[in-house]
This record gives sequence, C-alpha cells and structure tokens, in this order.
Amino acid sequence: MISTFIARMRQAWFLPGLILIIGLLNGCSLLEGPQRPVLPTPVPTAMPLAEALALAGPVVTDPVSDVVPTVDTAVLDLMTAVSKQQLIAYVQTVEGFHNRNSFSDPTSETRGIGAARRWIAAEFERVGNGRLQVRFDEFELDYAGFTAPQANVVATLPGAAPDSGAILIMAHYDNRAPEIADGFTRAPGA
Repeated sequence: MISTFIARMRQAWFLPGLILIIGLLNGCSLLEGPQRPVLPTPVPTAMPLAEALALAGPVVTDPVSDVVPTVDTAVLDLMTAVSKQQLIAYVQTVEGFHNRNSFSDPTSETRGIGAARRWIAAEFERVGNGRLQVRFDEFELDYAGFTAPQANVVATLPGAAPDSGAILIMAHYDNRAPEIADGFTRAPGA
C-alpha cells in the first residue's frame, strides 16, 4: 500500500516537476549574465569649420582693455632652441637599448633598463652644463614573485629664489614586451 502511494506521488509530481525544471533552465540561466543590448558605434562626424564658426557667434573682444599681447622673447628663444633632429636622436638612442622592461638587465652597458637609466643620467649631466643635480632614487620592485632593482633618474635644477616652489617634469623610460615580466624579448617602443 505504501509503495503504491509512493508510485502515485511520483507520477503526480513528475510531469509538473519536469515542466518547472525545464522552464527554469530555459528562462533564467544562472551561468550567464543578462543579455546586453548591442549598441552601434556612432559614426564619427566633424562639423565644417565655417559652420562651427557660425554657430560660435562673433568673437567678443574687450573694447575697454588696453592690454596688447606681446611675445615673451625668453619663451620664444627656448622654443627655437628645440632641435627636431636631437629629439629624433633621443628616441633612436632609447629604442636602441633593446628592452627597457623593469626586469631587463640592470648591469649591461649597452642593453636593458640599467644601460638606459645610466645614459639618461649622463645626458642630464651633459645638457645641464653643471647646473643640474643628477641622482638615482633606488628601490626594489616586487611583482608576481619577481624582484628587481629599480632606479628613478632625478635631475634637479635649483631655482634662484629659495621659496619659489618647484616644477616637476616626469616621464617613464621603461617599456614592456607582451608578457609583463619579460625582460629579454626585443621591445624597443619609445
């Protein structure tokens, strides 16, 4: 009698239970996130210059001002002193160190991050004409089980006034191959 009751219960709940399970599997998968709508990439557009100027309206000048813009000759002299050929030579020299990854050779005289940092320091000394104070800010880099000695190249040009503040100019000289800790593969990227 009990076995008959269990058999009837199985039959009575089997079909609704199966439908419920199939409905849940089809209706809400817990393994996939919600579908995101596909948004088309907008077509890049640019407004013609004449149209943009017309929308901007007339140029307003200050009729009361008597300030006449002048060219700062010191800035102009600095700008004209920049050499395109010298900038290209800098890029080519830095590219020539093969790989400047943080885990590349720190001791070689011709390759790796160590050679690059020493060349940068020497170049600061050369162009500074004795006015730049050049030093290395050394530290250890620990990344994913790898440790490597590192050094920032710091060049300080002391100002004329003691309380005039500071201007910081920073850049990085390292690069990387596709693998983040690969210090061997050629990766000249400037």
